[in-house]
Amino acid sequence: AKLIIDEKIETITPAVIELSPGQHLISIEKPGFVPLKKTINVSKQHKVFSFALPVEYVELYAYSRPEKAQIIVDDHFKGYTNTTILLSPGEHILVFRKNGFEDYRQELNILPRNPQVLSVELKEIKKLGRMNFHSDPPGAALKLDGKVIGKTPLVYELTPGEHNVVFTLPDYQ
Repeated sequence: AKLIIDEKIETITPAVIELSPGQHLISIEKPGFVPLKKTINVSKQHKVFSFALPVEYVELYAYSRPEKAQIIVDDHFKGYTNTTILLSPGEHILVFRKNGFEDYRQELNILPRNPQVLSVELKEIKKLGRMNFHSDPPGAALKLDGKVIGKTPLVYELTPGEHNVVFTLPDYQ
């Protein structure tokens, strides 16, 4: 971290510096941490000063459609979209997760003092259903949504929803 004493002496920590007895203004700065400004009292004896800089968290506005997706950062649950979460500066892996939708995964580089917005449209998982088609007599040609898919009896996987099904067999209506 950068250490400034009495707005004159500038160095990098850790540092050993001789100071005259009395009050001195110190400033400690490091990207990603809350800067510290403090007055210290130095006595005639040597004194050791130690300071811990708190992490400076950055806001991430996390939105998804549909909302209420889980927010997972670095394998830790942080809440549900649509909300604001606090992240430490640096590299993170973010996942939005919601049942019935594909996970959204993104690597983020969070910069100090740089709030970010992430808005994502989650993709619905297309589940396939299995349909058994039979006819009496067997052997009828089968069209599904205008496309010939085979002859009965037939087991076919298809997406949920409405479909147009046509059976045809010569000499039968």
